Amino acid sequence: MRITNKIMQNNSLYNINCNKVTEDQLNTMMATGKKITRPSDDPVIAIRALRLRSNVTQMSQYYEKNAKDAESWLDVTADALSTVTSVLTDAVKQATKGANKDLTVDDLSTIVTQMEALAKEYYATGNVDYAGRYIFTGYRTDTPLTFSTTTTADYSGINDEFNAANIASSSRVVGMS
Repeated sequence: MRITNKIMQNNSLYNINCNKVTEDQLNTMMATGKKITRPSDDPVIAIRALRLRSNVTQMSQYYEKNAKDAESWLDVTADALSTVTSVLTDAVKQATKGANKDLTVDDLSTIVTQMEALAKEYYATGNVDYAGRYIFTGYRTDTPLTFSTTTTADYSGINDEFNAANIASSSRVVGMS
């Protein structure tokens, strides 16, 4: 094949023009700090950039909001556990003090009153919440740990006798009303 001067000249001009286009693209990248100017420049890079931007947004939300919320939740939980520990320690001290046989009825009454106050504080601490969510209720953060009302039932009619003759038989009570 014969290569003429015109072909060599056209190839040289083509290569010079390609180098100018590449130099212009590199200058644009350096000036803007961006690898692509339009998604059509490189679709794969554009998709990766969008995913990265989404991940950065999620991480900043986690860092700015969720981590602070979790730290506050842990602080409230630690305070509540500290209170429970001190209440239980005081209850053990009162029980030990009440085991003394030399105490008067007034002393024992005082100890009972103090134990009732400790019990109320213990149950109140079990219902501690943070941002409207109860701390110690597991996944049911919308319900309190302890019951708000107490009920008393009369069990005077129960007869619980057991002797050797009852071993061979069994009985069951169904449908009590």
